[in-house]
Amino acid sequence: MPRTNWEYMVLDVGVSGFWTGPDLDGDALTAKLNDLGAAGWEAIGLTGMNLGQGRTKDLIVVLKRPRG
Repeated sequence: MPRTNWEYMVLDVGVSGFWTGPDLDGDALTAKLNDLGAAGWEAIGLTGMNLGQGRTKDLIVVLKRPRG
């Protein structure tokens, strides 16, 4: 059985409103992920980045697809 080689991408999703609470454009993120999915990318992980006290600064999405 052939071994699959993967390539990876890290997508940094900026979140505005750091001091007043996270403000994320869910529709824009959905559209971006759908575009990447159409190009063969699969989201495999998501984490929030913060600078303390639970305030979200960025979201990091990790994606992979078979190396062509």
